[in-house]
Amino acid sequence: MSERHKSLYDQYKCKRCLKKGHKKPLCKAKWVKCKLCNSQSHLECLCYSHSVVPPESKNNKKEIALETNVSFLFPGNPSKDISKQTIYYQTLRAQIINNNCEYNVRIICDSASERSYICESIAERAGLKTVGKEKLKIFTFASNEASVSKLKRKRINLKNCNSDLVITLEALATKTICASKISSPSSRMVELLQNEGFELSDSGASSGRVDILIGNNYLSAILTGRTHRLNNCLMLYESVFGWTLSGRDGEFNERTVGKESAGLFIRSSDESEENLSEEIRAMWEIENLGICDSEKSESDKQVIERFEKNLNFVDNRYETRLLWKRDAGDLSDNFDLARRQFNKVRRELKNDTFVKKQLMEVIKYQKEHNIIQECGENENGYFMPFRAVVRKDKLSTQVRMVFNCSSCAKGNLSLYDCLDQGPNLNPSVLDIILGFRKFKIGFCGDIEKAFFNNWNRRGR
Repeated sequence: MSERHKSLYDQYKCKRCLKKGHKKPLCKAKWVKCKLCNSQSHLECLCYSHSVVPPESKNNKKEIALETNVSFLFPGNPSKDISKQTIYYQTLRAQIINNNCEYNVRIICDSASERSYICESIAERAGLKTVGKEKLKIFTFASNEASVSKLKRKRINLKNCNSDLVITLEALATKTICASKISSPSSRMVELLQNEGFELSDSGASSGRVDILIGNNYLSAILTGRTHRLNNCLMLYESVFGWTLSGRDGEFNERTVGKESAGLFIRSSDESEENLSEEIRAMWEIENLGICDSEKSESDKQVIERFEKNLNFVDNRYETRLLWKRDAGDLSDNFDLARRQFNKVRRELKNDTFVKKQLMEVIKYQKEHNIIQECGENENGYFMPFRAVVRKDKLSTQVRMVFNCSSCAKGNLSLYDCLDQGPNLNPSVLDIILGFRKFKIGFCGDIEKAFFNNWNRRGR
């Protein structure tokens, strides 16, 4: 028994029509006909008459002519360098039907994938309904570890572009199905197949993008079971959306795509310029660090717009205005609280000459650089308490003067209560840290007294 027949026997498939459930003597299929020898007892994939050159006769000449014709149209020399051949994937075209609207999509069949997937962009554009969520461990090619993802499950109605046939399936929405472009069969290949009576579903110009991946869970519902072998390297598979081509043929353009390999459902990270890996980003984006990226709210976006609108570069420093969310007149002067804090600091400095000396130098420096200024007896405004923060383990600044803008008397508002805090900037810091992978050499620097180089423009 040949390997092909043994495989059909093990799978309990008919050796005549290749369908399950019956044997060859009980087969009633009327469409079966071998295109190589015109026999109705088998299909061409099980025909061995064309692989052996028989004695010369009229019938044999016809078989040899058919073999030569097919080999000329679809060359399939196994000894040819595979790296210089075009690879054809099982791609199809269909339409998503939803709310009386039709959306053209491109499909790829992948028997190595357990589940089916759809791009989030097309799912949102078509307004597909979410019927559930699933948490999956996704293993990709050449990877021993899985990436855990929580994906939405969408219900899809797929329609044949040339008929009213509609099938319903469920697929998981993901950001990327295949990062590499999957090209359609060439116009020459489409024309040759049309002359042979095969209309490809995925024909014509294509951007190479794949919108839907049909995995093994729905593959049997898509493929009808009919196949046609063109040569040792090319096969045609019939689906409910038309014929699809699979195999290799032709030559690559070595300068452009000769070294590119497409791996289906290899998930890509955020399509940033650095093309960072998910593993490195996941190492930082954890709740314990508090830097998990989140979308900015509309109020945060408005705060950023106001800040950038008021930002100017004057005299080697940035100048901006405070972002008020309340009227400045709602603030009390906070003078009594600031004076009590000042008296407390003065008592502490009497017993610590080192801190007193360092603090006086800080006050002198800030006065000379217009960071702080003395106020008169009749000065109006908001008085901020301060205290000395001592870090003797630091080499540069061991004593700092810190102002408390959140202080307020009971029943009054603090300065922080009247200002917009703005969005959390830690996610942006994460992108800067991971940006060190972009080039071979990275530079880092520190702006001396960075907060003192920000100037508050006088206003209300």
